[in-house]
Amino acid sequence: MVTKSVVDLVSGDNQVKNETEFRTFEFVINGKEESSKSLSVRPLECITGVCVLEAIEEFELEEGQRLWSDPESWGEDGKVPEEGDDVEIQSGWNMLLDLNETPNLHTLTINGRLSVI
Repeated sequence: MVTKSVVDLVSGDNQVKNETEFRTFEFVINGKEESSKSLSVRPLECITGVCVLEAIEEFELEEGQRLWSDPESWGEDGKVPEEGDDVEIQSGWNMLLDLNETPNLHTLTINGRLSVI
């Protein structure tokens, strides 16, 4: 994994850290990237208030990147997600969100890697 220095980080840079008992997700918002002017993140964890952790199966991240805008990136469905869809970035996938405007999704589950430009 290539790590950028703090001065090189721009809005939209992100990383997931797996070194600890709990995985963490860091997302940069600093105004250095003109095209990244807004962000809405609403993580939902332990909806019932009781977290049951299942065994985590590790997957090797695929080589290269899948482009969100490419229907072939979406496996058997072969359909780019649209407004209101439930979307899953599957384990092992390395997806790049390459759209100028992201549709308003019903849910987005990230089990692989999602990079935002």
